[in-house]
Amino acid sequence: MRLTALLPAFALLAACGAPDAAEDETAAGTGSAAEAGAAEARILEMAAARMMLAEHDASHLAIGPWARTPPAGRDMTAAYLVIYAAAPDRLVAATSPEADAIELHVTGMEDGVMRMRPAEDGLAVPADGPLTLEPGGAHLMVFGLADDAAEDGRLALELEFESGAVLEVAAPFATEPPGE
Repeated sequence: MRLTALLPAFALLAACGAPDAAEDETAAGTGSAAEAGAAEARILEMAAARMMLAEHDASHLAIGPWARTPPAGRDMTAAYLVIYAAAPDRLVAATSPEADAIELHVTGMEDGVMRMRPAEDGLAVPADGPLTLEPGGAHLMVFGLADDAAEDGRLALELEFESGAVLEVAAPFATEPPGE
């Protein structure tokens, strides 16, 4: 099954907080207004993603893909995005016609040192939330990037899942995450 990435505008969700609920939690001493707002935004984003999946009869949804603009003369970069799935799945591979290879990587602390390593068994897309690929965390490590890959401003990606689904994504090149 081949899917084209759906890239909905979730900026509206940031403005959809419920300040009364956040104020109630803060007044009750159970959390800060910022924590409550962030939790509500995650719930709204997840609900919106589930609605988009159902509305488009899609099995997977990519939100906010982007690839770091590689420094001049370098043929390596990283790509990031948020993935939702209609059912639990596992991202097992990624490819691009503009790169020699792409590895799924995880980053974590080992013996007090931050280390990056391949995710040999892929990356789980849970049923109750997204798989978030972000700087400092899980990401797509792109090797052998073609010299002209950034000319059109986007990195074409094909994400392959354990279920057999393939998600086509165009990740714009940027020096910082979108919105920052």
